[in-house]
Amino acid sequence: MAFSFIIMRMLATFRRVAPALTASSSVVSQESATFDFSGGDADLLVAVDGGAPQTVTIHVAGMAVPAAATADEVATEIAAGLVGGTSYVTAADEVVVATNTVGAGGSVQVTGGAANAILAFPTAEVDGGGYDDVFGALRPVQGASQAPQGSRREYPAVTLPCQVDRNTFGDERLGAGGHETSRGIVIVVERTALAAAGLIRSDGTSMLQVGDRLVQVTDTGGNVQEAFADPPGVWITRVERAGFGLALAGGQWNLIYLHCEETRGES
Repeated sequence: MAFSFIIMRMLATFRRVAPALTASSSVVSQESATFDFSGGDADLLVAVDGGAPQTVTIHVAGMAVPAAATADEVATEIAAGLVGGTSYVTAADEVVVATNTVGAGGSVQVTGGAANAILAFPTAEVDGGGYDDVFGALRPVQGASQAPQGSRREYPAVTLPCQVDRNTFGDERLGAGGHETSRGIVIVVERTALAAAGLIRSDGTSMLQVGDRLVQVTDTGGNVQEAFADPPGVWITRVERAGFGLALAGGQWNLIYLHCEETRGES
C-alpha cells in the first residue's frame, strides 16, 4: 500500500555545492543568462589531464527551449558525457568544465567544437589552479588563461516536491535586543523523492547536506511563493531524518527535514 505523508505539496529548488571538486582545475564559459542551441546538437572537445580531446555532445532534446538553454541544462549534458571530469555552474550562470583530479596535478582544456562558439570557453590549457575555498576565487594559473573570480561552484539546480513544515522567514518580533527578523524555514521531503532524483547514498542518507543552498519555493503550478536572494542566501543548516509515527514506513526513514537559515551552517 502506498502512503503519502506530505500534506501540502510544494516544490523546493536547491543547489548543491561539491567541495571535493572545487580544488580541481577548471575552465569557465562566458557569463550568460541563456545559450542559443537552436542549431541543434553541438560537440565540445575537451582534454582532461593531458589526454586526447574527448568529443562531448550537448544534446538539445532535454532542453526546454534550445534557443534559450540554461546553464543548468548545458552543464547537465556536459557532465553526462565527460570522462574523468564533470560540469557544474557558478552563481553567475557560467558553465564550468573541471577535471576530477584534485589539486595541482590535474589539467583541463577545451580545444574546440561547435559548442564552444556558443559557450566561449578559454582554449588555453589550465594546469593546476582550480578553486580556492578559503578566498572564494579561482586560483591564478600560468599564462593567465583564467582570471580569478568570486563565484561558488554549484551543481545544476534540483527541484523536489516538499512540504513547508515551518516558515518563519521574514517574521518580525520585538526581542530583548530590539527589533528582530526571523530567517528560518523547514522543508520536508520524502526519501523516495530524493531517491528518484539520485540524491540518496547507499546507506540511505540524503546527499542534500549542510551548506547546500535553498533557491526558492513554488507551488505545483510553478508560481513562486518565496525566493531567496543570494547573497546572503538561505542555506541548509541541519538535515534530520524523521523517526516517529507513519514516517517510519517499511523499516526505512521516509521523511527528511531540511532546516534552512540565512546563516550558513557548519558541515
